[in-house]
Amino acid sequence: MLTNNMLKKLVLTGLLAFSAQVYALEVQQQASVTAGIDFDTNPLLSSTDKQSIWRYYTTPRYIISSVQDQNKWYLDGSLRVQRSSDRTISIDREDPSINAGWTREYDRGSYGLVARFNRTSTRITEFDGTGLVAADGSSRTKSLAANWAHLLTERLSLNSGAQYLKTDYSGGDFSSYTTKSINTGLSYELTETISPYIQADFSKYTTDGINGGNSNSQNYLVGANFTFTPRWSFGLGAGVNRVSSAGSGWVANANSTFLGERYKVTGNLGRSVSASGIGNFQESDRAALGYSYELTELSRLGVDYSWRKNRSLNDSETQQLSGYYGRDLSDSWQMRLTAQVRELKTGNVSANGNIFGISFVYNTPEF
Repeated sequence: MLTNNMLKKLVLTGLLAFSAQVYALEVQQQASVTAGIDFDTNPLLSSTDKQSIWRYYTTPRYIISSVQDQNKWYLDGSLRVQRSSDRTISIDREDPSINAGWTREYDRGSYGLVARFNRTSTRITEFDGTGLVAADGSSRTKSLAANWAHLLTERLSLNSGAQYLKTDYSGGDFSSYTTKSINTGLSYELTETISPYIQADFSKYTTDGINGGNSNSQNYLVGANFTFTPRWSFGLGAGVNRVSSAGSGWVANANSTFLGERYKVTGNLGRSVSASGIGNFQESDRAALGYSYELTELSRLGVDYSWRKNRSLNDSETQQLSGYYGRDLSDSWQMRLTAQVRELKTGNVSANGNIFGISFVYNTPEF
């Protein structure tokens, strides 16, 4: 039978163990608020009847993360509240975004889970994806993904993952769809500079609507990553893709990053096949180039260019050139000026528009 002294010792031992666990749990929190104004010269991207609007927005954001031993949890949530000078052209919006995840590291790798929910204007999501931007609808995306990385030998590593993604549309001529996908790949560190890899991806696409149905996509890629110097890296891959409803074709990607003392240059070029909101998989050729430069310790500027050509039920070609200037006004306040030129081509019709904006961000200290 337990005596009072024995009970006291057990309770004290339990409290000490619990206190040690709580002490080992590191929690970090961060909050911010962004407020800004945009002027859009042609939000409909019309080639004939151009109408301009002002958009006013504010985005509060909260991030919390915790680390305990080999585990890390995080939650990132925000809400973009937007108002327009003309609601017949651009509707008022309240768009939430939530990302939550967990990762666990072990001696020879890691695994984790990520859940996401995001609602965005279709004028943003579909400009590159399909080229259909006239209707100001909403795209709601929910996804759950799992990943696993394991070092098989000192040089050979295995990466695998699975994802469930559901995209729903409201407004516009888009079809809601679901994709279920798995991927796996092997990478080998041949030298300190070269790491060849092979990768396979399998996706099942299900959609409703006029063009509803099911189709499967298989993607096989062979390539290599090169680390020429600590500041310069390059990746190149090529392979084949087969869609059950459209046949086979080739896919490829090439990317490079170069870091200077005060600048960064990135580039990307490739062809891919992905799910879209117009009833099936879509083949896309793309090119992108980015440049950022730190003028001083408090200010920076950057330029980004992207080009994309989509082939599907609705062929389109898009171009976008963006520039920004950012400055730290204090430890907590930042200011950002932006300018953007967009161009859309569908068939023989071409349209363009410009967006100019200014925004201010307030970041709280970590707490």
